[in-house]
Amino acid sequence: MWNRSGAPNHPLRRVVGGVIISLAIITGAAAQPVFDLYPDTVLTALGDTLYLGGLQAIAYSDRYGYAFLDSDVGGLVLTDLQFRPIQRLGRFGGGPQEYPSATLLRFWGDTLVVGRRLFRLPAFEYLGQLPVSPLAIAPHALDLRTDSLFLRARRSPQSPLQLVRPRERPLNFGRQLYQDRDNSWVFNLRVGVFFTEWDELLSVFMLFPQVERYRLDGTLREVLELDHFRPIAQLARQALRQTETAHRKGQPFMIYSLWEDAVYKQGWLYLAPARPWPGLSRDVTVIIVVRVTPEGMRLSHLLRLHRNEKALQAELPPDWLQQWFRVGYFEVIAETNKLLAWMNPDDLLYVYTLPELP
Repeated sequence: MWNRSGAPNHPLRRVVGGVIISLAIITGAAAQPVFDLYPDTVLTALGDTLYLGGLQAIAYSDRYGYAFLDSDVGGLVLTDLQFRPIQRLGRFGGGPQEYPSATLLRFWGDTLVVGRRLFRLPAFEYLGQLPVSPLAIAPHALDLRTDSLFLRARRSPQSPLQLVRPRERPLNFGRQLYQDRDNSWVFNLRVGVFFTEWDELLSVFMLFPQVERYRLDGTLREVLELDHFRPIAQLARQALRQTETAHRKGQPFMIYSLWEDAVYKQGWLYLAPARPWPGLSRDVTVIIVVRVTPEGMRLSHLLRLHRNEKALQAELPPDWLQQWFRVGYFEVIAETNKLLAWMNPDDLLYVYTLPELP
């Protein structure tokens, strides 16, 4: 990756105790490469009647299309590539063809994973439950390729991450920052934990601008420090200052996040800030993209997501359009090269086409 001045964007790297520390410093005078994305479409509903309002999860399968789990719709809906409903599946509840509210939604061949429940498609036949509950404080990861490995974040003062294999003893591991605090687990919550294609793990702090990379035995391999990129450092200082102020005022479990959400797909880690990006208008928000390869991690580029303000003037209250446009939840669909984002305060699903990258 090269910036506009012609200088390569390589992070500085050093090795400390066998761990690679990568610093996201941008060389040259030009800014980090930026891609401006404008919505292909903005969805208020799936079809004419299934109005979205409580989107919880999105998944995609080449065979079955998109799957949406939305509380206002009342459950699961399969759609085609144009987001037209094909089939409604089950409903919320605890019965055989029902499922709880969940953030884990995953296709596995003809099996659909909803929370910890498994259903066979297309009949939506209930198959049972995963052997270990993946529910966690931070969004969890599930690797269906390797005998159902679970990675989850924990409220633990000793080890904030846990790797679970069926029929094996859980592996507790992970760096613990602010260990001298009685409420240190608050500072060590993760906004995302992910498996990579190289049988490694990625962990993203909720509060700090660091991305960790672990081996499956729990050994820390690499840390990418994003606070050497000035805008991220500014947002991180704001988040930490607000969190510590709340703790001094008698709210020891309050956290003001740096990141709202994180997604990993096929060598790319996407990070959505939880606060306005410095210098941008209220109708634009940013997603930071980190490149992950077997050799290491580096800050790659920024995506600027634009709101279609003119098209929405008749849809949204005027005071909503005066508020900061921000990501509430998003998913990257590598197979269709789309980024789907549930945006606040609009409560609408924005669909963007991702740039082609080498």
